[in-house]
Amino acid sequence: MDTSFTGPHGQAPADHFLHIMEASKPTHEDLQLAGQYLRGNIRDRTFADESYLGGNFIFYSPDYAKAKGQQNVDLYSRRSGKHMLDALTVNVPPDLSAIEVGIYGDEDMASRAKLHNEGGEFRTRQGTGKHSYKNAKKKWGTDIRIQKKGGRGTGTMPARPWLGANDEDIAAMQKIIVDEIAKRWEMS
Repeated sequence: MDTSFTGPHGQAPADHFLHIMEASKPTHEDLQLAGQYLRGNIRDRTFADESYLGGNFIFYSPDYAKAKGQQNVDLYSRRSGKHMLDALTVNVPPDLSAIEVGIYGDEDMASRAKLHNEGGEFRTRQGTGKHSYKNAKKKWGTDIRIQKKGGRGTGTMPARPWLGANDEDIAAMQKIIVDEIAKRWEMS
């Protein structure tokens, strides 16, 4: 008696096994979908004045809050035409080794985002006055502003951790990837 086995669609068992193995691997699209989920969460939390580590952002200093005309921290700055929350993109390397959400290709925007996220010292416009040195543009090709009396050339920004993933984000991203794999299994 000759017995032969076939896969569910009549293919050889080894081919069916290889198909299952291939369907079980996360794809670029799976990781991209999970990254888009994280990007959305980062934006939603930031609009709600919340850190990815939990809790609200550190308040503005009284002087800055007065100058800005608001107390709540607004990392979006609706007065700005171009903003770091709009510049967030998802990057998945070809080897599928990571899901990266960040700002790529715009050094100034990336620097500003890093400063907001990690805190640190920055140059201010408060330290420069309205007047420049006479003939500075002619001599050096740029205006060199005269220091304001009492103006500060630098300021310190507190860390407001907005760009990152917490444990809940990671668990939800893992579920997205597993669900996408399961969908491929159902189609097998």
